[in-house]
Amino acid sequence: MNEVNKHMETRTFLVGNELSAADEAVYKAIHAELSKSATDEKARLSGVHLWRWFDLIQHRCEKKGNLAMVDIDLNLSMEQMKIAANSSKKSSSSAPGGGLSEEERAAKAAQKKAAKEAKKAAKKDKPGPAQTPKKEETLSVSRLDIRVGNILKAENHPDADGLYLEQIDVGDDKPRTVCSGLRKFFATPDLLLGPCLCVCNLKPAKMRGIVSEAMVLCATSTDGSNVELVMPPEGSKVGSRVFFDGEEGEPDAQLNPKKQIFEKVAVDLVTTEDLVATWKGKPFSTPQGVCKVKSIKNGGIK
Repeated sequence: MNEVNKHMETRTFLVGNELSAADEAVYKAIHAELSKSATDEKARLSGVHLWRWFDLIQHRCEKKGNLAMVDIDLNLSMEQMKIAANSSKKSSSSAPGGGLSEEERAAKAAQKKAAKEAKKAAKKDKPGPAQTPKKEETLSVSRLDIRVGNILKAENHPDADGLYLEQIDVGDDKPRTVCSGLRKFFATPDLLLGPCLCVCNLKPAKMRGIVSEAMVLCATSTDGSNVELVMPPEGSKVGSRVFFDGEEGEPDAQLNPKKQIFEKVAVDLVTTEDLVATWKGKPFSTPQGVCKVKSIKNGGIK
């Protein structure tokens, strides 16, 4: 029990500043052994800190009623403490078996068991490292780099019956190559030529052997039978960024496809009864006005 006694010399509880599972576990482990030596002055004097702790814990656990209370007299005089300590030294030096009596060897075994239980319980009670709360993903349309574009050239994709291949000026040093699945809705590629809106920060993707570097925004009717380009207002400058009232953030340099930011934001991209393109009711805007479609009302945009 010496290890527990030494551990409790400057502590009230085994772990922390209040009763814990460690205190209860060790209390139960050594209860039987200490019950036998409760009236032994020498035993109490050799472990005054242990007995003080034991008496505190048994009173704290009294209401649980699992173990019988042990009557402990902790009020010993200084003279009694000196006599008992000297007696303990003489007994230790004269006892057979390495200076320990049979009772002392049993007590030492119980002490090791108690120390092991205390260590195990303390480890169980020890809190783990604090977890940093995960930062919530901001899903604002401002994360999309939507720009005014101009489709300079459009033709059939050489290896895909459903795709058109376009060259679009979005304000960069050179036009971007874009593949669009619009052949079902536009009879000839020349119908695409002219102003448009493009999402310019999607990760480039290869479509039937050709890398597409942006996406043309279109509205689709509720029955899926009709598709129209979302058009900037007349006079809008090619390359200018479309803005939304109250959404002032900067766009991502490139949207991470694994996080599906575009797909989540696009859920709220719709046209109104007035044919205005919106995100959560906020119009697609340029300094010249709002962006619209030709005839599709309440259609999704992507």
